[in-house]
Amino acid sequence: MPRSPPLVCTTRHVLEEVGSFVCVLDGAGRVVSANARARSLPRIQALMGRDFLEDLNSFPCPVPHVPAGITEGLSALLEGEGESFSQDHVCPVGDARTCRLKAFCLVNGDQRGILVVHEDVTEERAYERRVHDAERLAGIGLLAGGLAHDFNNLLTAIVGSAEIIDAELDDRNSIDGEVREIKAAARRGAALTHQLLAFSRRQPSHPRVVDLNQVLLEMQPMLSRLLTEEIRLRFELDQQVASVKGDVAHLEQVVMNLVLNARDAMPDGGLLTVSTECLRFRGLPASRSATKVQGPQVRLTVTDTGEGMTQEVQDQLFEPFFTTKEPGKGTGLGLPTVHGVVSQHGGEITVDSSPGAGTFFHIHLPWTDEPLSGEEPASVRAGAERGSETILLVDDDDSVRRIVHRILERFGYSVLESATPEGALVLADEHVGPIDLCLTDVVMPGMSGWDVARALHERKPGLPVLFMSGYAKGEVGVRTEPGDELPFIRKPFSTDELVSAVRAALERSGN
Repeated sequence: MPRSPPLVCTTRHVLEEVGSFVCVLDGAGRVVSANARARSLPRIQALMGRDFLEDLNSFPCPVPHVPAGITEGLSALLEGEGESFSQDHVCPVGDARTCRLKAFCLVNGDQRGILVVHEDVTEERAYERRVHDAERLAGIGLLAGGLAHDFNNLLTAIVGSAEIIDAELDDRNSIDGEVREIKAAARRGAALTHQLLAFSRRQPSHPRVVDLNQVLLEMQPMLSRLLTEEIRLRFELDQQVASVKGDVAHLEQVVMNLVLNARDAMPDGGLLTVSTECLRFRGLPASRSATKVQGPQVRLTVTDTGEGMTQEVQDQLFEPFFTTKEPGKGTGLGLPTVHGVVSQHGGEITVDSSPGAGTFFHIHLPWTDEPLSGEEPASVRAGAERGSETILLVDDDDSVRRIVHRILERFGYSVLESATPEGALVLADEHVGPIDLCLTDVVMPGMSGWDVARALHERKPGLPVLFMSGYAKGEVGVRTEPGDELPFIRKPFSTDELVSAVRAALERSGN
């Protein structure tokens, strides 16, 4: 059987077939050869045998101003300085492209030359930017979660202190109004931490099937109060049931942010329109169904007649911390939060605006044919829910620990408190008498709240534990599936919420 001829693959063959522009210069800088891609350009053919540096603008595209670094780098290689050189530059041929010129020394005995490779790296650079942006956003998300945790601890102390003062005052007291302002400011601070967590996608989600129209109607009185007298609010809601599956609190946050954004865009007044449209029927015009959301969908649109935006501003709208407002007037988190929530719900948000022509924000959410969820049970207020049990309180934040201690004592509980997990275990060992509940922070130096719970269960089997944290529930490992038996309360909490959670944890354990 005859043998097949050997497979021959030379460097020349490889260079001839690559997609980049390749040419070889001799020691004098003249072009002595070029691959097929380079020879396909008439101006490159004209360079054969000529000084490459004198006509560098011709290779491989007409660059009006060649970066000085390229000329200097190639000249240095020809003079024997260095072994290689690489530099990126912009080739304005059609759409501006990012290109890279690389050069390598070729040495053959006493002869010296240069291999020049020119390639389009636009897509490579775009991919690198996407990776960089993703890493940057991930880092910002971690930072946002940490800030929210620390801020929530501060707010817990502020809210608790204000509510204790409020409970001691009556409406005729001269400082009653100031206390209410403190509580309102704390609520606004809590809303900001919600934005941080939603932006970083660390906010726990509780999706259910709701009628978006009904959600908007229930928000209408509150939205009206946010607007100035010069702004008219109009609702145009689809008569069909706008069924979507989502977290009502998060959807309300989206609408709130867009309405506030529209309000700020109309300092002299105007018309703000909130509308919905069920796009779940066939035969829709392409312009009305051009969205990345697949299948039936509900479109929520918030429109203002305000100042409008340039394309440059629109391109940065959803960038974290980008704002066109004056210093101190905006966090730059509102629209990134909206984008994060909409994406989390499987939707898409687009903006249509131009200077002086107002702004349209369109949100497309998947429509669902699942039945609407029933009303959520009303929260149990704890104003009269007193107790007499003994609670072991563990939190490394002094201000949180002090205010929680005071609240629990006001409602009749005996409190043993510790600033460290290790100290809590010592208290549990030394305390004479029953301990009915452990209320512990989750994230602490050294041992975590989970470690405290495990150690206490070894000492006192069956002891119920109520966890609390400034982080979102999912971020500290608390399971959120149905049937979860681990009680959890997120900071900042009100007095009612704290006492209600304590009472529920005690009753669940049979105490």
